[in-house]
Amino acid sequence: MQMHWAEMVSAWASGIKMDTIKKTYKSMVFIENVLVDVAKCRDVNNIVRKKVQGTILTANADFSLMKKFASDIESDREVRMKKIGIIGGMSWESTAHYYTDINREIRRRLGGLCSADIVLHSVEFSHMHDLQARGKWHEAGRVLNQSALTLQNAGVDLLLLATNTMHKVVDVMLEGIHIPFLHIADCTALEIAGEGLRKVALLGTRFTMQEDFYRQRIADQAGVEVLVPQQDQQVNIDRIIFEELCVGRIEARSKKYYLDVIASLVEQGAQGVILGCTEIGLLIQPLDTEIKQFDTAKIHVRAAVDAALM
Repeated sequence: MQMHWAEMVSAWASGIKMDTIKKTYKSMVFIENVLVDVAKCRDVNNIVRKKVQGTILTANADFSLMKKFASDIESDREVRMKKIGIIGGMSWESTAHYYTDINREIRRRLGGLCSADIVLHSVEFSHMHDLQARGKWHEAGRVLNQSALTLQNAGVDLLLLATNTMHKVVDVMLEGIHIPFLHIADCTALEIAGEGLRKVALLGTRFTMQEDFYRQRIADQAGVEVLVPQQDQQVNIDRIIFEELCVGRIEARSKKYYLDVIASLVEQGAQGVILGCTEIGLLIQPLDTEIKQFDTAKIHVRAAVDAALM
């Protein structure tokens, strides 16, 4: 059966499910051929065409994204990639991965030489760490507020804070900010909720593990019980973050320690583990645990790209 690409995108825009289209047209190959035709069509704007090419390259059958492509193509309106603002430097070891991973995800989705539109403001971490240690949280929030205002004035369309712990002061940080803010805990809770879990473990700095600004927010939004390590384990986890991971040291003994802690939390019923510090994903890899990992940095990256292409 032959079908013009416009009819196919019309079907998507009308809300016909992908499995229905597959059954009707027998083969995903046919659908992919239609996408190829869309990608080649001169009447389709360039960014939309690249998005479709990215869909072909990744064999992504995500219906909601395809429906979005269809709507863009049919209306032939300009699709503008949003400018992502990142407050980073806490530590720069993980912020560097934010920059790299966002660009890789943009290229994966759009293909070719496409890259992200990013403005990064990196704060001086030793000063921020000193404020944390002295309990000067409001002052730390004011520093981040200046960063956020700088990015807003630079014209960014959405804002990320590339650290878990400093979300403790987001209320202060967001004073005078009128652009969307992607809260790392909200993005993580959304993914956890989609897994249908009852109990998850949380690793992070001692502030993140102990205080409600993070763990209770996850518990409330994901509808799960959040388990944290014992007090002495929290001390060691926090020490490894600041003395090793934040300065680029990846130690085998520290990795074993983290995995032992995770195993002890699994024995308490944890069905997944939140890597609730953006540096922990540098130490613990997906294949290191049998339970589901929620790497907050990677989740945050995907959410940022979703928002930038929305």
